[in-house]
Amino acid sequence: GALSNGSAWSGLEPETIIGHMHLHVNDLAAATDFYTRIIGFDLMMEWNGASFLAAGGYHHHLGVNTWAGVGAPPQPADAAGLRHYVVQLPEQPALDQLVQRLDANGVAHEPRDNGLFTRDPAQNGILFSTGENPD
Repeated sequence: GALSNGSAWSGLEPETIIGHMHLHVNDLAAATDFYTRIIGFDLMMEWNGASFLAAGGYHHHLGVNTWAGVGAPPQPADAAGLRHYVVQLPEQPALDQLVQRLDANGVAHEPRDNGLFTRDPAQNGILFSTGENPD
């Protein structure tokens, strides 16, 4: 790969698809509530300071955990790390329903091309998209 031949890493290839990921959150109960009640994921399992969440019966698409510490503050905006991740929605009605749930719960969001951007209670950025190639 690129790192083994000494070249500098410049990021993942644009066509990269990640099957599941884990996020640090500072309040597991608040994050689990947000991702299940508001976003619409199913809670598949809770274990050892983590919640495993999914859609469509999969074992988990997203893990949220407090393994870096309960109550830990979010990373500074200029720190290295994840800026946001993308959740690809199947169609516009799913996005419309999400907007209704966000609004009903007072969750700030902003429109983006083919979708919207919001943050979870731990300030992890999420881009929800119905488009082919979300940024």
